[in-house]
Amino acid sequence: MSQAWLQMKELGNSQFKNKNYTSAIDYYTQGIQYNSYEPVLYANRATCYKCLGKYKESVSDYKKAVQLNPRNTKNMKKLASVYIILGNFGEAQILLQKCCNLEPEDSSHNYELNKAKKMVEDFEKINEKMKEQKWDDVEELSKKLLNDASSFKELQKIYIQACLELCKFQPIIEYINNDVSSYTKSKDEEFNYLLAKAYYFKGDYDSAKREINNLIRQGFNDDKFAKLKRHIDGINNAKLKANNYFKNNNYDQAIVEYTKLLEFDPENKNFMSIILTNRALCLKKQGKNMEALKDVDQAIQYNPNYSTAYIRRALIYEELKMFDDAKSDLSKAKELDPRNTKIDGYMNEANQKSEKARNRDYYQILGINRNATQADIKKAYRKLALKYHPDRNSESEQTKKVAQRKFQDVSDAYSVLSDPKKKEMFDQGVDPLNPETASGAGPAGPDGPKMNMHFSGGDPDEIFKMFFGGNNGGGKTFFKTSSSGPDGDFGNFKFFKMGGNGNGSHGFSGFSSAFDDDDFGDFFSEAGGSPFGSFFKQARKQQTYRKK
Repeated sequence: MSQAWLQMKELGNSQFKNKNYTSAIDYYTQGIQYNSYEPVLYANRATCYKCLGKYKESVSDYKKAVQLNPRNTKNMKKLASVYIILGNFGEAQILLQKCCNLEPEDSSHNYELNKAKKMVEDFEKINEKMKEQKWDDVEELSKKLLNDASSFKELQKIYIQACLELCKFQPIIEYINNDVSSYTKSKDEEFNYLLAKAYYFKGDYDSAKREINNLIRQGFNDDKFAKLKRHIDGINNAKLKANNYFKNNNYDQAIVEYTKLLEFDPENKNFMSIILTNRALCLKKQGKNMEALKDVDQAIQYNPNYSTAYIRRALIYEELKMFDDAKSDLSKAKELDPRNTKIDGYMNEANQKSEKARNRDYYQILGINRNATQADIKKAYRKLALKYHPDRNSESEQTKKVAQRKFQDVSDAYSVLSDPKKKEMFDQGVDPLNPETASGAGPAGPDGPKMNMHFSGGDPDEIFKMFFGGNNGGGKTFFKTSSSGPDGDFGNFKFFKMGGNGNGSHGFSGFSSAFDDDDFGDFFSEAGGSPFGSFFKQARKQQTYRKK
């Protein structure tokens, strides 16, 4: 009878070597029934529990082994290792410090103690980065710490949260399915719920609902599961409705539906990015490239890892003749989605278009033909200068950059085509703003020298002020941003008249002459409707009255 526990121990050891941990536990348990004071039986059974991911039971057995033999540093370190896996770094440090005190000559104890202290520091740093919302750092640091503290639930959920914030859904799915033990998931439904959310945020609604149904079948009947399921059904139906309008080329209604979808779940960054990118495509189809650019910029802010958004922005840049920016975005998209062969085709197309567009066509920039009159040139400049004024396109760095480039191009085109001598030079194939072609190096246009340079015709702001300010009596008009109000606003702008008109009054001389009613009918109706039309008509009446 006294040797029976030894026999059970040997049988348990044999099963352990064959990785039959459950069977080994049965033998060690029988051994304990024969001899409940033998620490090796508890320690061996604790190791089996550890291998099965049953850390609570493992801790209990290791603690019993240490209690029966308080000087056994081997069992103390094993218990400390389980504490570390569970994230209980404080208890681990206490045990490792005892090991150092009992066996000061063993340097491995001190090494393990310092390692545990470093884990405490790392976890504190993770919490600091969370407060600062530096999710890239949180993801990197928590992933690294999880190599040791693999079942530290708080840390696991921090890592998942960081991935959600960064729209990295596949790593979450793989982590929960492969690295979180089935035992842990059976005890804590939150991991299954987070898995469902990861599928939902990724846009895989069927898998999300499957996980929710599994939770309900397992007896987890929290209201939030059913609420998420209803939310997924609602959002999916609304998205299908918007997509169908797009497929039927009904872009106006598609934009309306995509706009409604933006109200569904503002916290879902990936969803917001997808919907904004879809709406941007509708706007691009309508030729509203600046509005589309604003949407796709916002989409990238929501999810910097969404390759489709970079592709859409690249195609918008192409439309705006900004080929270097287009190629940069396509390179980023390829980096994010290396298997997407369509990106290679887009890149080849961008290279070809870039090669053809090395020299600027000022008529094309203003959207007029070569037979355009000076009135046509002025009208085109008015419309485009207001459209691309940087103050009107400051929603993001990207839109501001595009506006500045287009504003410069429009100003350069006007400075050339409004000047008879420069226009004559350009019509003869010489770009007067390009010092090489202007000095006889070769003609401008598609058959001219291949030059990837951007020459300026002067300060676009000065050209703008001169155009809209006029030259009647030294008066000066300038353009500035303003909050909206009833006193003559134009979008986010107000026009101001500074100086006189030569007769002591401060009216609209010079200002209204820059605006013909028929030139701006469409433009002002887009910008806010009839109040502006009546405003400018009144300005012209005042000017006519003063002339009388």
